[in-house]
Amino acid sequence: CWNLNLFKHCKLNILIFFTSYLFYWVAGCYIGKNYHIFLKLLKDNFAAIVSALCITLVIFGYYTYMAFNYIAYIPFMNQVHSLYVICILCFLYAFSVKFGSQIMERVKLLPKIDKVSYSIYLWHMLVIFGANFVLQTAGIVSQGPGFLIRVIIVYPVTVLWCLLLNRIRNAFKNKS
Repeated sequence: CWNLNLFKHCKLNILIFFTSYLFYWVAGCYIGKNYHIFLKLLKDNFAAIVSALCITLVIFGYYTYMAFNYIAYIPFMNQVHSLYVICILCFLYAFSVKFGSQIMERVKLLPKIDKVSYSIYLWHMLVIFGANFVLQTAGIVSQGPGFLIRVIIVYPVTVLWCLLLNRIRNAFKNKS
């Protein structure tokens, strides 16, 4: 009764979808209100964040392997995944705070990607749905190749699509 048929082959459970992303919304609101405190936390605890990411990555990798290969049922897999996502987001943000300006100066494409980062965030799920559809259509069900193909498709397609949209948007702005 809570399922919404977004695509012909893809069903999304609204209740799980809403509650799982509600945390990120609330956390984003809190961080936004206390941004200076959050930045200080990231700067002061970079080593702890890296350690937490490494530990979480090992745990997530192990449980993912066990679950996807039907070796064991992991009833708390969603929570492990959420913990991994939180750790990777904290790491990426802490890394960008610590090294971002140095890297942005060296890699000339990064400032352009930085300008479309919110668009990348918004578009990436649709590209994942598209990649999943391609995998289903091609009959690729194995997790290893499926994951690799998703990485190869999702990152470049999303970034290039958002850069193209930004260029088109700028061209229209310059004409008016």
